[in-house]
Amino acid sequence: MRVEPASGGVFLRMGGVTGVLDRAVRKVLNAALVPAGACILGVMVLIVVGVIVRVSGSIVAGVYELTEIAIVPTVGVGLAYTALKDGHIKVSIVTEKLPDHIERIFIVVTNLVSAVVWGVIVWANIDILMARWSTERSELLHIPYAPFRFIWVCGLVLFCIVFLVNAARAYTSTRANR
Repeated sequence: MRVEPASGGVFLRMGGVTGVLDRAVRKVLNAALVPAGACILGVMVLIVVGVIVRVSGSIVAGVYELTEIAIVPTVGVGLAYTALKDGHIKVSIVTEKLPDHIERIFIVVTNLVSAVVWGVIVWANIDILMARWSTERSELLHIPYAPFRFIWVCGLVLFCIVFLVNAARAYTSTRANR
């Protein structure tokens, strides 16, 4: 599975910093898809093994902790990947009836607002990461949370960059159509 440009024509016209960011995010996400997929596969195996062992009357210690830790890279990468593929749920009942240039303005504004909101979330997560870098560990297996918090923050940063690139893409399309 590869991340391809959402709209070939617009992608090819994008240049400068926006085009570089777009290509960089695509390359990073292409590289991150396999480890994220491996994490979700690992979660599936952990859950299946946990259920089978419970049926036999026993328990596997740490399944819950490993599952919650392994899901972090999947969600972090998944958010950015889905935004890049323009796969998040949208309500376009109102905007599809507007003229193209007004619709593109809405796209720019919503992407910028999303980038700001998620940017605040990134800032808060960086603060948590720095405050708990060396002290926070899982309860049973004592796995440090810091690497997973770092992966989470990186995924959210990519998510914000995708919003900014999408806003720039919509803005350049607006200018080209005027």
